[in-house]
Amino acid sequence: MVFEAFDRERLRIEGALHDGVQQDLVGASVALQLALQALDTDPAAARALLEELEREVVQALERVRALPHDIYPPLELDAGPAARYPLELEAAVYLAGRALRPGATRLRIRESDGALRIEATGAFGEAALEEARGCIAAVGGQLAVSAGGDEVTASVSVSSSAR
Repeated sequence: MVFEAFDRERLRIEGALHDGVQQDLVGASVALQLALQALDTDPAAARALLEELEREVVQALERVRALPHDIYPPLELDAGPAARYPLELEAAVYLAGRALRPGATRLRIRESDGALRIEATGAFGEAALEEARGCIAAVGGQLAVSAGGDEVTASVSVSSSAR
């Protein structure tokens, strides 16, 4: 389950790079070439092309800046940046959080009593809950869903020697 989720995530990131940022840069390169060709013969056209190029570069920069948040979404992490866990645990928690994020009105990752916890509130579909459950189960945790399915808490124990 976790490997399939990683593969889907890898393909999604590849698509975002290829269909987004790479296309922006190819378009900017073509606009720059056209502007250079027009520079001697039609300075007004060259200027218009350069102004369009500037807008394209700004859009490309916005996509590049947004990409890290899409790859590793900014979850409310109470543990702080110094807290490090085994890679498989961080990956499972990340993928579970990503599965729950679309339906979440609140999503938080924190440490509590020797465990790394995901706490989410929102309206979650069964597919999102199953994906999160599979990710957490892959590292020995359990996903607890309260009555009504609008409160979700996942907990994974972390031993002090695993850090």
